[in-house]
Amino acid sequence: MKPILTLCLAFILLFGMTAVLAETHEPVTLTVWHTSIEDNRKAVFDDAIARFNQEYPYVTVNSIAIENDTYKTKLVTAMGSDDSPDLFHNWGGGWLDAFIQEGLVYNITDAVVNGGIADETSPSVRDLACYNGEYYGLPYVVTIAPIFYNKTIFEELGLEFPKTMSEMEKACDTLVANGYIPFALGNSPKWPGCLELIYRSMRYGGTELFSKVYNHEEGYTFENEAYIRAGQAIQESVKKNYYPVGCNGIANDAGGSRMLLYSNKAAMLMVTTSALAQIRNENPEWYASNLAVAPYPALDDKPETIHEIVGGGYVMSISESCKNKEEAVALLKYFCDAQSGKAWMDNASSLPPQSGVTSEDPPIAQTLDIINNATFSQNYFDQALRADLIELHKDTTQALFGLDMTPEEAARKMAERDAETK
Repeated sequence: MKPILTLCLAFILLFGMTAVLAETHEPVTLTVWHTSIEDNRKAVFDDAIARFNQEYPYVTVNSIAIENDTYKTKLVTAMGSDDSPDLFHNWGGGWLDAFIQEGLVYNITDAVVNGGIADETSPSVRDLACYNGEYYGLPYVVTIAPIFYNKTIFEELGLEFPKTMSEMEKACDTLVANGYIPFALGNSPKWPGCLELIYRSMRYGGTELFSKVYNHEEGYTFENEAYIRAGQAIQESVKKNYYPVGCNGIANDAGGSRMLLYSNKAAMLMVTTSALAQIRNENPEWYASNLAVAPYPALDDKPETIHEIVGGGYVMSISESCKNKEEAVALLKYFCDAQSGKAWMDNASSLPPQSGVTSEDPPIAQTLDIINNATFSQNYFDQALRADLIELHKDTTQALFGLDMTPEEAARKMAERDAETK
């Protein structure tokens, strides 16, 4: 049979099967809310929906992009009402947990465990929307907080990037002695400094510490020794000039911390992976010649903790009020599969949570290795905490960097506020 004839017959057969499938189902409409208003990001959703419709031609998907600043307010108003979306973007953590506690989010545990919809998702980030062992969504974009560093400076000083916390301290001392600022921290927006507190407390207190404090398990509060010890380590680092003088006044979001990297004044920067695209766009030559990415160091006596990372991301969940949950779960799988993950990386400079996606760009490849080798991912506290604690967490941590509050005071304030509002 000639190839062109074979192709035509295959198309007719496929079209016929699609038509039969559409005719055997009642029409279904699904509404999806998300914050990807830019064309390149909306295109990733559109492609996933187009692939979904090949299998589910009887489903009409209304994809609605809402500007980020108004999204949360609009969603809070809509959830539980007749206007709630069938699928909705969120950040996991305490924000999603509030909806779960009200019974507004569909439990997809069976689909995750037995239905294979999360098979392509890296295990370490799969749990961003997992509560008490139950799944209420899946990540479709992931961010983590690695350490970005100038490999040229490390090579010139004969330093290997540290794998343990004591090695990091020695490296920082060497950098200071040679006139470099070890970490280019711009802590004006408060959240960048919080990353150090989260890592330190997780290293000292273990991966279950935050969950136990969050759930008010007996004997666990924010006055835990691990949080106090983390605060002490931060202040010791400030006194040893591991951060820029006046770091609380440096604007990270406006590029102040990154400029310290580009000018070779600072050797390292710990922020979220949104910095990958920022650095590549702002200074592509420096990006190509100098940038490398590494995980936060491990405890000296527990080398495996190097695979316990801090990260968050974008999660897609299904409303409990959705009337067509079978189709919604199927659509969720398309949003969270490896093809969508690669599209997010290639078209929108966002990291995929799927373990099968690779990159030829060295810093991105190094970052993907960190994600894929991770054994645990702790969500950012300003996403994981309840709303009444988020600002206090950022305020007290910034005060630690400014030496304006003792670690004991910061921990006590958090514990007292948590006890008052739990």
